[in-house]
Amino acid sequence: MNLVLAGLTAQNVADMVMGTSGLISLVYLVVILFFGCYGLYGVIRLKKEQYLIPHRLMYPNYHSGEDCADPVEYMDYILPRLTILSVSMLLSGLFIFFGYFIDALRSLIMMLLLYVVPFVVFLWYSACLKKAAKKYW
Repeated sequence: MNLVLAGLTAQNVADMVMGTSGLISLVYLVVILFFGCYGLYGVIRLKKEQYLIPHRLMYPNYHSGEDCADPVEYMDYILPRLTILSVSMLLSGLFIFFGYFIDALRSLIMMLLLYVVPFVVFLWYSACLKKAAKKYW
């Protein structure tokens, strides 16, 4: 059955299937936008200051910049990955925000992309941090 002919939007289907409400979507939007902005703040600051700064997204769990064996090499390793994570989160959040106003962005495929892609990128970044913990600490 075609969902568009049935008069259902992607958000209606997501609400029915996942039981989400508008408030949960709003919280997700705020969190993902904050996450992207905080990551970009770290990228800009790292490029500007050229030393390991205290930043929660940049280090593997229970590690700090002071304990890093090769800080310069680690900065070269983590900077592009943190940039990819931050930009994907920020773009996804912006598209979700504009999806509230533009009906074309509310298609089921677009909504899946906007929710699945940031999750996959986050999993990839987590794997990179785990690999970095073994290599640089």
